[in-house]
Parts: sequence; C-alpha cells; structure tokens
Amino acid sequence: MFAVNAKCLLQSGSTDAVLDAEIDPLSGKVIVTQTDSQEIFDGLAIETERTVATGGSTFEHGLLWGSDTVAEINDAGLFASTQAVDVRQVSEMVRSMAAELPAGVDLSKAKAWCIWDMSGGSAVIQASYNVESALRVASGKTNIYFSVPFKDSDATGLTHYVAVASSIASTYNCEPAGLYKDRVLVYVRNDSGSYTDPSWCSVICFGELENE
Repeated sequence: MFAVNAKCLLQSGSTDAVLDAEIDPLSGKVIVTQTDSQEIFDGLAIETERTVATGGSTFEHGLLWGSDTVAEINDAGLFASTQAVDVRQVSEMVRSMAAELPAGVDLSKAKAWCIWDMSGGSAVIQASYNVESALRVASGKTNIYFSVPFKDSDATGLTHYVAVASSIASTYNCEPAGLYKDRVLVYVRNDSGSYTDPSWCSVICFGELENE
C-alpha cells in the first residue's frame, strides 16, 4: 500500500501514484506523499492529513520525526514544522549531563530508550530498545522496566543517567523520579504541579549494563 509507485487511491483526488513513503524511526508511523495529498498513518489509520506549505502547490517528498516534526519538499522548496521546545530546560539538562555524570558513561551510545503513550489508562509502548515493559502505577507515574538491567557502582551508586520528555509543556514537565537497576520511574506533572497522564512520553538511558 505504501510502496513507491503503488497503484492504490489513498486520499488524492487526482492520482493513485505514491511519490514517497517514509517510516518514522521513533513512533513507527508512516508519512505517505502524493502530488496533492500527504498523510501521516498510524498503522492503517490516517492520523493527520497535511496541507501543502505556503508558497507551494504540490507535494514531492516528506519526512517524519517523532510525530511532531515534519520536513516537506514541495514544488516551491523545503519546509519544516517542529514542536515548541523549552530551550532553557534543554540547556539545563545538557549542563547537568556534563557536570553530574558518573565516570564511564558514554553519551554517544544509549543503552535503553522508550516512547510510550497513554491508552485507556494504560502505558502503551510505541517504540523501544532494551525495554521489557511499561507499567502505569498512577496518574502521571509510569515504571519503565529494562530487559537488561544497569550495573550498580559501589563508589557512586547507580552507573546510569536518564533524560525524559513528554507532551506536557509545563513548569514541572517530567522527571525521572526513581532510578533503579531494573527500571526508571517517570513522573509527569502539569503547571499546577498535579500528576497527569501525557499523550506521549519518552525516556533515554545512558550507562553500563549488567552484562557489560
């Protein structure tokens, strides 16, 4: 269905030719491009029907990253749409990563990561690496269990570092509230400080695994 040159009518009003189809490595969603139509599919369901960026009249290519960032090439040029980012929060996270990491942590190699959302009161994993399961323990609180645990260090405690993000844009946002060998407990809160379930959340972990 999503193959280039596929002979199927998607949402285009004039052609059945598929110009481009790309899978997002984070969410597993697919962005499918036709000359007058571009859709983001979650499985076989259309999640978003895009319109051509200002100045263009026909689509040519599309690229999706994490559901919220879209790059589009049309007959007029290249356009990108990205979600808002709290620059101060990102800067503080980078600064703390440089200043507080235990010795030996290699930030070029993530040892575990997970992207999940809340569906029917449960944590549903959309994509992951070295993650066995996700368990919602209460509103805004989720345990992410590793397939291969991290090591302990007698001198410095746990030998890994975790960065988290979520769809909730607030003063509190989200944090790794509990860091264990076999899991990380993630908290998400709104501007009032109340724990709340996000539409999506992500965690990435660096460090040394038990089998290394």
